[in-house]
Amino acid sequence: MIIAIAEQCGLTLFQFDIRGAFLCADIDREIYLKLPPGYEPPPGKTAKLRRSLYGLKQAPSAFHKLFEQWLLKYGFKPIGSDRVTFMLKRGTSVILLSIYVDDGIAATNDPKMYKEFLSQLSKDFELSDQGPISWYLGTNIKQDPANRRIELSQAQYVKDILERFGMTGANPVSTPLEPNTHLTRDDCPAPGQVNKQFRREYQRIVGSLMYLASFTRPDLAHAVNQCSRFMANPGPSHMEAARRILRYLAGTAHLGLTYEAQPASRANLLWGFADADHAGDPDTRRSVTGYVTMLNGAAISWGSNRQQVVALSSSEAEFYAASAAGCDVSYFRMLLDQIGLTQRDPTVVFEDNWACIHLSRNSVLHHKTKHIDVRVYHLRDLCRLGVMNLLKVSTTDMVADALTKALPRPAFTAHRSVMMNLKRVIQ
Repeated sequence: MIIAIAEQCGLTLFQFDIRGAFLCADIDREIYLKLPPGYEPPPGKTAKLRRSLYGLKQAPSAFHKLFEQWLLKYGFKPIGSDRVTFMLKRGTSVILLSIYVDDGIAATNDPKMYKEFLSQLSKDFELSDQGPISWYLGTNIKQDPANRRIELSQAQYVKDILERFGMTGANPVSTPLEPNTHLTRDDCPAPGQVNKQFRREYQRIVGSLMYLASFTRPDLAHAVNQCSRFMANPGPSHMEAARRILRYLAGTAHLGLTYEAQPASRANLLWGFADADHAGDPDTRRSVTGYVTMLNGAAISWGSNRQQVVALSSSEAEFYAASAAGCDVSYFRMLLDQIGLTQRDPTVVFEDNWACIHLSRNSVLHHKTKHIDVRVYHLRDLCRLGVMNLLKVSTTDMVADALTKALPRPAFTAHRSVMMNLKRVIQ
C-alpha cells in the first residue's frame, strides 16, 4: 500500500536496516543460560541473561517494543492496529514508515527530513542506510519517476527456487494448474505409509511458493492454496501439481506488480473484486473464497482460501466471500484515512451474484438465508454505512475468479493482467 501511494503522490522510497536488532533490547523476565563447553561458570553459579539474544522467542517482541517507543518519542504516530506502520508529519513534510522485523521502508516528500531522522536513529541503533529502495525482502523494486511507475518483481527468487528444485530449463506452461483441476485426498497415502523424504521435498516446494503467492504473485494464490492443504500427507498428484506451478514460473519469472499514477478522479481510490467457487473442495464440499483489493493500478491485498463452513447455495458462498472482502476493505480504508487519504465514497467491490448483492442491501430474511452465521451480516452494515458498495459485474469480467478455481488460459491471463497491471500478457 505504501509503495502504491508513493508512486501516486510522488514520494521517494528509501530503505534501511538495523544491525544486530535483537541484541538492542533489554528483557522483562529472568532467563538463565546453559553455557557451551569451555565456558562453564564456577561451581554453584549459572549465567543470567541481561539483554535480548537471537534465538530467544521473546527477542522479536522485545526489539519491536523498544523501536516503537523510540519512534513515538521522535514524533511518529502509529497507523492501523498492527503497529508496524508509522507516520511523521511536520507541516507539509511527511514520512510514511513500515517495519518488517529489522528492515524499514520509508516514503517521503522531504529527503532532508528523512536524513535527519536517520541521523537521530543512528545515535541509538547501529544503522545501515541503504539509500533509495531497490531490493527489499527478496523483491526487486524498480522506480521509473519519468513515467510515474514502480515495478515489484521477485525474478531472482524464482530463479533460485527453480535451481533449488532442479527445474531450471523446465518446459513452461501457461497456467499454474491444469484447467478445472481440483486436488483431493484420494491420492494421499495411507497412514503409516508416508514417505518422509517425499513429504519434506513437497513441503519445501510449497513453502517456497507461499512467499511468492503472498507477496508479489497473486496469480499463484489459488494453486498454492490447493497444494498447501496436503502438506502433512501429499500424494503423487499433489507433487505433480506443485511442480507444475514451478513450470509456470519458469515461463513467467519476470512478472510482478506494477503501480502507476492514476488520473485525479481515481487517485488513491480503493476498489476490488469478490468471488466464490461454490462447493469447490471435493473432499469437504466447502466453497472457495477469492478476493482482491486494488489501489493505483494493481493489487495491494488478495486472498484465496477454503471457507470455514459448508455453504448451502452459491449465493451463500458469495456472501461469505463478499464479507471477507469487506474486512479487507475496512482495514485499508482505516489506514488510508489515518494517512490523510480518506475514501469519500463507498469502496466499490465487484460481485457477479445478484442474490448476494440484494442480500447486502435488504434486510429481508427467509428460510433460505436465516441459517447464515450472524457474523457475516456485518456486510450489510458495511453497505448501509457507506463503507463499501457491491456492484454487479459479469462472470467473464470477474477478476477474483482466478483466485477461486483453475481457469483456462485466456480467462486466467486476462484476470492476471488486471490484478498485476501487466501491459503485455505472456501467451
